[in-house]
Amino acid sequence: MLLGFFVKTPPLVIDDLHFTPLNEIVSGKSFPDMYGVVIHANILSMILSGKYPRLASAGIAYLFAFLITLLFNFYILLRYNKKAHPSHLGFILVQIFSILLMLYFFLILYKYFFFKVALEPIMICMVLSLEMDSLYKRLALWLHKKYRYKTVFSKHAA
Repeated sequence: MLLGFFVKTPPLVIDDLHFTPLNEIVSGKSFPDMYGVVIHANILSMILSGKYPRLASAGIAYLFAFLITLLFNFYILLRYNKKAHPSHLGFILVQIFSILLMLYFFLILYKYFFFKVALEPIMICMVLSLEMDSLYKRLALWLHKKYRYKTVFSKHAA
């Protein structure tokens, strides 16, 4: 049994109100939105039902980041293999779409399975992968010019 109070209609009793992520106003001046007894009831409900969110290890997040970056780089190299000068804007659009798709995938994963994966390494790798590919392209072309290094980018060498 929980002991507490809550009033749904204004004026609200501010003594036991707390800020939660469910607040309608994300930033700026707002009122706390949930009573302590409701927070405790949600906690007890989660304990009694046994539905705890699980956090994946950092290794899993880095593995996802590696695999997604590997697939994106494979796509870029396939495009360079087909066409000497593929559209950089096309790569950026694919990159943005894949970032949004990954965000949606991991949100759905958490919503239905209570499985949370740290998205920082994944997002950082996805954002930086296109820039790192351009650095690799410059390095590969320099090695091709200096040492006859075989690369898919050698179509660009004059």
